[in-house]
Amino acid sequence: MVARCRAAIGSKCSRLSSCGFSLLETVPVVIELNQRVKVRRIRDRMSTAMVEKIKQNPVGTVKEYKMVDGSGIGVVVEFTGGLATWFFEDELEAF
Repeated sequence: MVARCRAAIGSKCSRLSSCGFSLLETVPVVIELNQRVKVRRIRDRMSTAMVEKIKQNPVGTVKEYKMVDGSGIGVVVEFTGGLATWFFEDELEAF
């Protein structure tokens, strides 16, 4: 996860020189707790049965954050029926 200027999240930064960041383009919105998300891809860490259940309804709710590999942060997503698993941010689409 990269450091992000809080003033620039989701919009163009209007304080390019005063805050120390040099953001020249829009910064994506960070996924938040209780936000609804759609799975846009799945990496190879799940069973085939779980992947099939998620493909049937790929929309869920973010329930918590998870430290995943010592430097990355994932999010735990809960789906209809109580199924829950974690994803990296780049595997999800917030809406």
